[in-house]
Amino acid sequence: MILNLIIYYMLNQLFRYTPDRHFLIKLLNIYGLRDFSDHFYFTKNDLIELNTLNNIIDIQDELENYYIPCKAKIYLKNITLKRCIVILRQFLKCHNYNLYSKEKFIKGVKHLIYYIGHESDTKIVPIKKEKIVISFD
Repeated sequence: MILNLIIYYMLNQLFRYTPDRHFLIKLLNIYGLRDFSDHFYFTKNDLIELNTLNNIIDIQDELENYYIPCKAKIYLKNITLKRCIVILRQFLKCHNYNLYSKEKFIKGVKHLIYYIGHESDTKIVPIKKEKIVISFD
């Protein structure tokens, strides 16, 4: 039992144990998302309208149950909108999802838009390296 706990801490340096899917869906609802397959984009302005910051503060005790105590002091103290996004990103990583961001201009103002994607959705195309011979005559 203790060995399993040590191995888990080595693999996951943020959480005491993996957050269950039910709690993660509850967390996604705070951000205006229904579930993992929701292809909704959101910005920080959307989070302000949804009152996400206050909702995260309301479930702060539940979040503390998942975090290792030293990490809870870092991430759950003085929560801001930026920290709310970091918290979501960390919880999604436990279930092999990522929170991606992209810059986009909306009505002439630059915003970061966020969306959820599965890690397997990103395809890295390997760069083919060809040998090149340079000769100086």
